[in-house]
Amino acid sequence: MLTMLLGGWGTSGITSFQSGTPQTIFVNGFDVNGDGETANDRPDLGNPKAPINYSAACLSSPTCITGVGFNDGTGTLTDFNTGAPGTANDFRYILFPANSGHQGNLGRNTFTYPGFMTFDASIIKRIKLPMEHAQAVELRMDMFNAFNHPNLGLGSLNGNINSVNFLNLDATRRGEQEQFGWCRRLKKEAKSRPGPKPENAEVAEVAEVFWGL
Repeated sequence: MLTMLLGGWGTSGITSFQSGTPQTIFVNGFDVNGDGETANDRPDLGNPKAPINYSAACLSSPTCITGVGFNDGTGTLTDFNTGAPGTANDFRYILFPANSGHQGNLGRNTFTYPGFMTFDASIIKRIKLPMEHAQAVELRMDMFNAFNHPNLGLGSLNGNINSVNFLNLDATRRGEQEQFGWCRRLKKEAKSRPGPKPENAEVAEVAEVFWGL
C-alpha cells in the first residue's frame, strides 16, 4: 500500500525564453507624405521618454496627453488624439497634416516589446493494475505557465497610432492554465507468423488516452 501511494510519481517541464518582438510605429488611414498610401507613413520622433497613455479615460478627455502629438505645420503642437495643447517634451511621436509631403524620421522596428517567458510543468502518477492485460493507469496534470508569469504587451501587438491598442503593454497573453487527464496503458501481443506462439513473443504497449479539463 505504501508503495502504491509513494511510488509511480514523475515530473517534467519546459521552460521557454524569447526576446521582445520589434515593432514599426506607423499611422493607418492617414496619408502624410501624399504618396497615395494610407497605411505606411511614420511619425517624427519627439521625446523618447514621453509616456504613451491610450487608456479609455485619457482618450475621452480633452485635456489629457496621450503621448502622440500633431504639428499643424506652423509649429503649434496639440495631442493627435485629444486635441490637448502640449510641448515637444510631452510627445514621443509627432505627426503632420495629411498630404503635407512630410516624411517622418522614425526608423523601422524602433520599438521593442518586453520579452516572453513561460514555465510549463507536468505531474504524473502511474498506478499499476493487477489485471492480466492492463498494465497501468496514468493520472496526469499539465500546467501551462505554471507560475502565472505575465507576458506584457503580447496580447495585442499593435504599432498603429490610430489604434486604441497602440503600444498596449497592459495586454497580456497566456495566463496560467491547467489540464487534467488519465491514460490506460495496455499490453498487447505483437502479430506473429502462423503456428505455435513462441515463449518470448513480443509484447507491445498500447495507450488509450482520455483527457479532460
